[in-house]
Amino acid sequence: MSDRILDKIKEWRDFRKDIKSLSEYDQIENIVKYWAKVPTVNFVLNYNEYDKWPTPWELLTDGYFDSVTIAYMMLQTFLTIGWSEDRFRLEYIKPDEASDFIMVLIIDEKYILNYSYNEVYNITNYKYDRRLINLIFDGNKLKEF
Repeated sequence: MSDRILDKIKEWRDFRKDIKSLSEYDQIENIVKYWAKVPTVNFVLNYNEYDKWPTPWELLTDGYFDSVTIAYMMLQTFLTIGWSEDRFRLEYIKPDEASDFIMVLIIDEKYILNYSYNEVYNITNYKYDRRLINLIFDGNKLKEF
């Protein structure tokens, strides 16, 4: 494994250690900021083949991120710092007719992440044109809800 890849993995580990003692809302804000700085591409993960998604460490190794990958990595960041999986949902949506589809992460039916760049979005303002998939955890595995 190259030094560059090891550095990415260590950076994510150190980040998770640094935010673990923060308040929940500060953890949310920091996770949004952390994943907002990764470079993005158009396509990495197929939204409806969630049972084939690689591990977070494999995604870090590859270094390519799209909206699906970023929402998934935000979720994995929360889970690896001790948040309960039943607090989360992933939705693949089209915010409006002019937008592309994106994957969003919903926390406690209160906050939406990855809906608006680098922002914690309140669910009361959440709307979309179409939703193609809604995922929750069931026994450590994602499933359609």
